[in-house]
Amino acid sequence: MWSKFFRIPVLLLFLAIVYYGCVEEPTITPVSKPFTVAKFGNFTNNVKNVRILVDPVFNKKIPSRITVSIEDYVKDSLTVVSWSKEITNLTQSNYTDYLDFPSGDRYLMIYDADSKKVISYRLYSFISYEETTFILSGYYSTNANSNTFAVTAVKEGNTYIQEFIQKDSLSLYFYNLISTAPNENPINLKIILQYSTKTDTMVLKDSVLVTGLAFKASKGKNFGQKDYRIVVINDTSATSVDTLAVFPEKTYSDALGFPLAGFKYLENGFMYSYYITSDTSKKIVITELKRLPFEVRPK
Repeated sequence: MWSKFFRIPVLLLFLAIVYYGCVEEPTITPVSKPFTVAKFGNFTNNVKNVRILVDPVFNKKIPSRITVSIEDYVKDSLTVVSWSKEITNLTQSNYTDYLDFPSGDRYLMIYDADSKKVISYRLYSFISYEETTFILSGYYSTNANSNTFAVTAVKEGNTYIQEFIQKDSLSLYFYNLISTAPNENPINLKIILQYSTKTDTMVLKDSVLVTGLAFKASKGKNFGQKDYRIVVINDTSATSVDTLAVFPEKTYSDALGFPLAGFKYLENGFMYSYYITSDTSKKIVITELKRLPFEVRPK
């Protein structure tokens, strides 16, 4: 009798276990890790080839990494044994492709690749979902009084926001990276855009894009596609009229393929960045980067 009494509840319990065991559990989408899209540009005056190690790990523990300097690194005979990412052959007036990095604070160990000497070891912030350019600029020297080497992070946008260029136009961005010695005044720039009218006789038109562009500053403008020439003028004082550089220096072809001396055809829908720096002889160098707007990447 007792066995009959317990038989029904046991059967019901068994069926309940079978039923709930067969119910499909909800799928939880894994949380994506925040990332940063970044590129590096070597616009230093005297470091011809740069090597960069991201997140270097040393052969022995450092008491406080925040306070470690290059002098500590050499004095303690520290050796890098591993890293999360390596950038090599970054030559002067060149830049890397855009790369993905985990967001957060990351140490960068920057070398002179030719001499294998460490130039810089510092902590930098890789902001979540930002598009950033890390610009290496200045003169590197072991003498602190003459060393102007610096790494500047320039935000270009956010990965989750569509970059916008106005209809039938292009975007121009200028970066003043002309480094001077510590005892010299920095150079401000005036940027003039020259373009030609489409007539039998070429007539130059000037458009002043930027005035007073300070060291490490940047500025953007939108224009329509044309054959352009960029003129960089020293704008440090009201009396400054020195033309420092003209871009392009060589002959390019126009939209129809005909050679056009001293002008270059810029196309609608593109973003053009111009990095203005100086080499070891203090000659002004202008480097162009042309790209399409970034595609949106969700968080």
